[in-house]
Amino acid sequence: AAALSAGAWCGRAASEAAAAVAERVRPRVEGWAAHPARLVWTLLMSTALLAAVWPCIHYARGFWLHGMQWGFLVNQQNDYGEGPLFNQEVILYHLLFARGDPAYRGANIYQLGEHPPFTVGNYPPVFALVSAIFMRFVGMTFEAGRLVSTLSIIGAAILVGLIVWQGTGQLLPGILGFGILITMRDGIWAWGPYNRVDSLALFWSMLTVFLVLRYAGTRKVYWAVPVAILTIYTRQSMVDGVFAAFCYLLVKDWRRAITVAVVTAAAGFAVFVALQIWTHGAFYLNTVVDNENAYSFGGALGSWHNFMSNEGRFAFPLAVAGAAAGLLGTGNVLWPIWLLGSIFVFATIGKTGAANNYYYTLEAATAACAALFVGRLRTFFRRAPFPLWPLEAAIPGMIFLYVHGAPPSWLPARLPLLQRATQLVVGPSLRSSPAADFANAHPSKTWSRPEDRAMVDYLETVHGPVLGIDFPYGVVVQGGHQMQWQPFEYSVAYSDGTWKATPFVDAIDDRYYAIVITRSGLGGYGNSPLITSALEANYHYSRSVSGYSVYAADGPPTGPPPTVAEQVPHPLGDLGRALLHLVTHPGGVVQAMAAAGAAGANPSCRPGSAVRAEAGFTMVCLPLDEQVFGVAGQTSPAPCFDQGGNCLDPQDPAWPNHGAAGVASVRGVPFWMPATGGGRTAVKSAFNFGPEHGRTVTVRVPARRYGVLYFVGSAGNGPGVADITFDYAGGGGGDTVRQTIDDWCAQSLGGAVVGVAAFVPVDRWSPSGSPTTPGCGVMEYRVPVPSPGKVLDSIVFTDAGSNPGAFEPNVMAVTLG
Repeated sequence: AAALSAGAWCGRAASEAAAAVAERVRPRVEGWAAHPARLVWTLLMSTALLAAVWPCIHYARGFWLHGMQWGFLVNQQNDYGEGPLFNQEVILYHLLFARGDPAYRGANIYQLGEHPPFTVGNYPPVFALVSAIFMRFVGMTFEAGRLVSTLSIIGAAILVGLIVWQGTGQLLPGILGFGILITMRDGIWAWGPYNRVDSLALFWSMLTVFLVLRYAGTRKVYWAVPVAILTIYTRQSMVDGVFAAFCYLLVKDWRRAITVAVVTAAAGFAVFVALQIWTHGAFYLNTVVDNENAYSFGGALGSWHNFMSNEGRFAFPLAVAGAAAGLLGTGNVLWPIWLLGSIFVFATIGKTGAANNYYYTLEAATAACAALFVGRLRTFFRRAPFPLWPLEAAIPGMIFLYVHGAPPSWLPARLPLLQRATQLVVGPSLRSSPAADFANAHPSKTWSRPEDRAMVDYLETVHGPVLGIDFPYGVVVQGGHQMQWQPFEYSVAYSDGTWKATPFVDAIDDRYYAIVITRSGLGGYGNSPLITSALEANYHYSRSVSGYSVYAADGPPTGPPPTVAEQVPHPLGDLGRALLHLVTHPGGVVQAMAAAGAAGANPSCRPGSAVRAEAGFTMVCLPLDEQVFGVAGQTSPAPCFDQGGNCLDPQDPAWPNHGAAGVASVRGVPFWMPATGGGRTAVKSAFNFGPEHGRTVTVRVPARRYGVLYFVGSAGNGPGVADITFDYAGGGGGDTVRQTIDDWCAQSLGGAVVGVAAFVPVDRWSPSGSPTTPGCGVMEYRVPVPSPGKVLDSIVFTDAGSNPGAFEPNVMAVTLG
């Protein structure tokens, strides 16, 4: 009985479905019967479109095989950008799923560039986060990120097809849009499977456009809000599709469009603030400031010429026609704004370091608009009073030639017209068949270079940080170590003068890295002569491991491990740190806001107060004595850092604050530096504790518990010796520590009772105004507070018997931690 009932239900359902199909098909069949030319046109047009779709499927197979060969089945770094992203993915994996690993405790994917590791998180964290989640299932290999990218490109191509289908109501143009995107070889096809953010960002962008196009006018359009945020926080410049979708919604339903924009902006800003707090301001520094590279119009024009000479030769004019048809036919602003926006984003390829991934947005918009044009053309010719199907059928035929690259084997090989059309569409150099190129691309092993596996095995036995200086970043991470150096970004910043190599050189001089590995020697890619000489002075060749040269440290580390910086020199970075300070201030939000307001209103500060407070640091306002230590060109040398009148050069880029009053960071510690005065070599010290001050200076500090005293200072004409007394609240005496303050040109750094943490080299200038022997500067000292459990009230600096001929020791800034 149950079987009979089920059979009856299925029969009724089939009958109803057949009736519904017949009702939909009958009018069209009757129309074909009344107009035989329309039937012939439909058959020919569909055949021509299918002929164009077939090579697209051919290319899709080639794309998949390309991904198999160079993508997620090969556990090896192929592109420069893959290594740093892989490092970030592994860091996030440990933060999410393996918190017990001490090598990644406290790690962050965004850095300030003032302490190791010297890496840059160029992009927002969504791709690295998704790939880290994939690592949960496939392991900590390149397979995770490459699988995400490959699936994202396929999904983006499907979404382009759905967008065209939604915009035309026709399936075949949608399939054609999918195929055109897959055939874009410069970006999509070549870089799609790589472990990079671009493929996932393109997927989110296409999903945003589809949701807005599909659900404009309904509440379901709000689903586009989180997807738009995911787009921006995957790759910050992938905004053309999001902006075009908003403009489309603005025309369709302006009230809802404004609401969507406000909600998106508020949610996006909340995410930004959260990332700023998490990274202590480094998120904005890495993703925006560190990406502001030099721009070349020539580079952008060269890439445009390449696009128009190859894949855009025929597709882009079709896309322009499609954007115009979309605008003129229905007043739909989506298509022209999307195409124009993609051109604008593509133009940013002219900046230093840009590569094929900048083709993505233009290729996607071109594929969608070109397929839209075919669909709109079909609609127009269906209504034409005369048969123009031969012209319409020629367009898919030309696309066929474009994607295939040469006449297919089943056509006569020497048709002059066909050969000429191929050259017009594709160009003089015909494309090769992707299926032929990759028919045998089935890798049988996950390591294409066995030596990489051998190097990973070796690195797993190394204890301590590993520095890779040219290209083996993925190997370093696979060997269980964090990436320590990103040469391209830091070499660009170094050449632009926005980053000084001093912290990196300090880490090398301290022999912070256990070993250095390279394929091209210590003068490898991105290394300045300063870095190379430091490496050569502290590391020696040890062995060769499967093509890699390994350099070992000359001895044990000579300095303490670098501290994590809390300060970033940018106003929006200050926002993140200020919000963090509001949350973590021990006195509560009210006191934190009052202190911040007082510091901002009076940057000259009040001696004995906290001029600025950073997370973990209190910068103390010192009793500034306004003493000028020399000006170049004076007839009688004024006192300076030595008795000869030689002076510091505050305009030297290495000087922490370039001669202006304000916050400066030295080896990760923020200091409030006094102004240096008006001259080229005029330097003001906050105070010195020589005869003029009775050999004693007392510095009042905000009363609270501290763990370490940081101060910047130097002596001249020989080292000075200071007794530093820590006086605590409530009386009962204090603790005294003796500290040697080194000569500003000695660089001995070994005479201090408590070691010197940093040396800032600054040019030395003679009284006549000419530079003399380099290698002088100021030192940063770190003195532990002897009784960190007591409330510190003041610090007394006392001259404890400096060299008879030495100039008085100088202190320029004090910070407590």
